[in-house]
Amino acid sequence: MMKIVRSFLKSIRCFLGLTPMRKIFKKLKSQGVKLKSLNGLEIFGHTGEYHPRDYFPLIASLEVWEINSLCENTIRKNLPGAKIKITDSFKEIKTISGKFNLIVVDNPISTFDIYCEHFDLFPAIFSLTRDSTIFILNVIPKVTDKILKSYPYLFNKTQLEWRALFYCTQHPEKIDLNVLAAYHEKRCADNGFVVEWYFF
Repeated sequence: MMKIVRSFLKSIRCFLGLTPMRKIFKKLKSQGVKLKSLNGLEIFGHTGEYHPRDYFPLIASLEVWEINSLCENTIRKNLPGAKIKITDSFKEIKTISGKFNLIVVDNPISTFDIYCEHFDLFPAIFSLTRDSTIFILNVIPKVTDKILKSYPYLFNKTQLEWRALFYCTQHPEKIDLNVLAAYHEKRCADNGFVVEWYFF
């Protein structure tokens, strides 16, 4: 019963534009982005139940990658009409030639398997872009004690080492949002792209 209530409340929030992803898309629209011109890629689809379902109706098309084959039927139910690939996103990104003008990276927020956050997607991710592409990335500037109580696996030793290397910092546990943006901006420039705007 509680699951049904939560789902209903989320649907209401989505309809009213109150979910985080709907807020992002409202901001994109205010930037002059024609939402129905976007062909999107969701790199870590999971079940499609959360934010992909929020923005899927707003765009032209969506391709979803998910490594867990047990999620496939649920993704198809939540995102009818989306193209679904059951694949390892980190390997897939190095083999396909598709071009997208919206790329959403809702990666796991710590270490997993041999990976950490979204770090191993770069620089291969740039091969998926059109001349103009919107990236929506999970970034973690810091973790509070309150968050650590709920998610004690965050910022483990390995994750902090990865963050120090990726962001070229001696303080991977606390990175200013604008510093995070500057590092991503440099990665874009190194791959022939200019960041026109960004927001958090």
